[in-house]
Formats: sequence, structure tokens, C-alpha cells
Amino acid sequence: MKRFLLKSIVFLLPIFILFLFTKIFYSTYKGDLFRLGYIPDITDYRHIFEGERAKGRVISISDVSNSSQKKFTALVIGDSFSKQSGFDYVSFLAENDTISILSYDRFLQDKSNPIQTLYGLINGDILDAVKVEYVVLQSVERHFVKRGEGLESGEAINYASIKKLKAQHVKKGEATADELFSDRLVKFPLYNFFRLFDDNAFYTQTYQVETTERLFSLDRKSLLFYEQDIESVKVNNEIKAILELNKELNNIAMLLNERGVQLIVLPSPDKYSFYYDYIVNKEDYPKPMFFEHIRSMPKDYIYIDTKKLLGDEIRKKKDIYFYDDTHWSPIGSRLVAKELSKVIRNQSEKSLADL
Repeated sequence: MKRFLLKSIVFLLPIFILFLFTKIFYSTYKGDLFRLGYIPDITDYRHIFEGERAKGRVISISDVSNSSQKKFTALVIGDSFSKQSGFDYVSFLAENDTISILSYDRFLQDKSNPIQTLYGLINGDILDAVKVEYVVLQSVERHFVKRGEGLESGEAINYASIKKLKAQHVKKGEATADELFSDRLVKFPLYNFFRLFDDNAFYTQTYQVETTERLFSLDRKSLLFYEQDIESVKVNNEIKAILELNKELNNIAMLLNERGVQLIVLPSPDKYSFYYDYIVNKEDYPKPMFFEHIRSMPKDYIYIDTKKLLGDEIRKKKDIYFYDDTHWSPIGSRLVAKELSKVIRNQSEKSLADL
């Protein structure tokens, strides 16, 4: 019996140690880059953002029928940058008492493509029932060009279809994994060992590279970014593809203008693209040129160059993006919201002056 117990202890001890190590250092509820890259959470980095959530009131388009409000300053259509549980620029923008925000529910979007969704809204009956002065179209850089391809400009989204999708939508929680026998027990220590030899530990979706400066509130010169940021550079650097995207955006702007609505385009830089110039070994990685190309193209829409806007603040402010995540921190989101508020105010003053 003693021999059996001893063998059992010898067999189970390594598993228990792996479980304990993973349980302590692997974070399942913090930044997406930590989770995807199996990065150990050895600091309490997120505590600096406690109490930083915006308190602006944003009405979802699926709930607008239950609201007496039918006029809004802006309708926001975007991806995860526009929905960050109070850390997003939309919520900070809504803190402005002179600006009212209507937000399009992400789960309603066709294949998570905000450009396609906007075409559908233009062709449907929603913009007849709800009046907005501006549409803010936001997309992360890595998907922007692809989202502009193969669009169905005749598709329509109506109130009836939104109500149907709302009724069908069931919020699904993530299944709870059996942590004791989860593959992360092996992946977590193994990938952290591999990371000593390769920037993304050969297999993970998170790259970790050295930087020339401390860009975050941590005692290290380090940057984490998403694998797809690199994979998208090739198509996002193609001038022809960006010209086609710009053509679609100009067409959408024209269609909205016919309804008395102005289009504001808000591309969100990939974290890799935004911090590229600060990577120590950037010669090993392709240079992203999306913003440089689209910046000079003729536009019939209001364009907010978030890469330049936030880039001007890098040396003044740390943590424009979360260290452990692909998204803007409250610092970056506030700066974008402030610029949006300024643009809307200036456009309103210009419209009044033209009367």
C-alpha cells in the first residue's frame, strides 16, 4: 500500500506542480494577448485602470424601439474597439452632455463586417425611423481592407429583421474547462520556455518583442501584439486594395449625404502597426503602410487619423493601448473620444455658419 501511495505521489506531483503554476500565473480574465500567448501574469498591471470605466449612456439599436428618444447625434457601427465594457471611446464620447449615441449591436452584424452592416442600414427603414446627424464607422486596421471586398451594396436591414435577430440571440457563456486535465497545463510552461528562443514561442498567436522605450506602466521595454497584425500587412499594404476600400467609403458617404447624414471613418491601428517604430528588431518584420497610403487619398467623408492622433501622444503618455491586450486603454479611448467630440462640434459650427 505504501509503495502504491508513493508511486501515486511521484506520478501526480508533476501534474499538481504544473496545475499550481498555471493556476497562479495564467490569466483567463485579463488581456486577450495574455490568454492567446500563454503569457504569465506576474504583475497586477490592470489595477492602474480601476475606476476608469466611462459612465456615458449609449443606447443599442436593438433597444431603441423601447426608448422615447428617436434623434441622436451619432450612430456608431464598429468592432470590438467600439465595445470594451466601458473602456471604449463610444462610452467616453457619450459622457459629453451635448452628444447622444446610438450603437449598433455587434451580434446583429453580418459576418462582423461593419461596412456591410452600414450598407444594409442605408437600404433599410431604420434610418427613416431614427434620425442621426453622423454615422461613425470604425474598423480595426487588420480587417479593414478585407471588409471592403465583395460587399453587397443592395442588401437591406430593417427593423423587423433586427427584432427577429434580437429575439433569437442567446448569450452563450464559455464552457468551463476541466482545469486539472486542460491542455494549458502543458502549453503554459512549454510555450514560456519556447519564448526564450522565438518571439511567438513558435506556435502561439501572441508575439513578444523588445522595444527601444518603456511604452507601458511596467518596468520593462516590451511589446505584445497579435499574430494577425503581421499576417494582414501584405494585403493592407496594397495600394490598389486600399483605393477600392476608399472608393466604397466615398460611395457610402454619398448615400448617407442624400439622407442628410455625414460619415465619419475611424480606423483603429493594429497594436503592431501603432508601435512598429519602437520595435528593436523591426527589420525582421514587414512595415505596415495602410495609414500612410489612405492618408493621401481623396475623401468625401470625415476621416479621423487615429494613428497620427495617438502617435503624437506616445512620448507624453504610457499605456495608450493595454499592455496585455490588443485594444486601446482608457487613455487611448479618451483621446479618440475627445477628437470625435471636437470634430462633431466643428462640423456643427460650420453647418450653422453656412445657414
